[in-house]
Amino acid sequence: MVTIKKIFGIILTFTFLIGAGSIYANVDSAANLSNWYENSFQKKSSELGTATATGIFKTIRNANVFVEGTKETIGSIIESFRDEQVKKVVAEIVDYQNDIENQIDTTVTELEKENFDDYAEKAKVEEEIEQDIENILEEVLNEQ
Repeated sequence: MVTIKKIFGIILTFTFLIGAGSIYANVDSAANLSNWYENSFQKKSSELGTATATGIFKTIRNANVFVEGTKETIGSIIESFRDEQVKKVVAEIVDYQNDIENQIDTTVTELEKENFDDYAEKAKVEEEIEQDIENILEEVLNEQ
């Protein structure tokens, strides 16, 4: 009996192995791989491409927002700097104008204190002295 059971077990195992081998041989492994590629890889690849494109567009949009904000900030900084410089230059011009006006006023006051006739007479005397000095120098140089 033991041998019949062994023979029956061997036949059953052999039949099972032959059936499993023929089932596996009938399955088209290339079709399975192709189906997996179509169903899994292509879908994931498409999702990844979409996510990448969306990320790039968001990054570009954020960069544009940043650039616009930076342009506005720089524009306001430039305007502020320009306004400060204009105020500074205007103040310097006003100070210079006031200095010139003060100098003119001082000169006018000094000229008003002096008698113009005395000034003209002093100038005439100085001119005569200079002429006399030139004549003396000319005589001395001609003698030698």
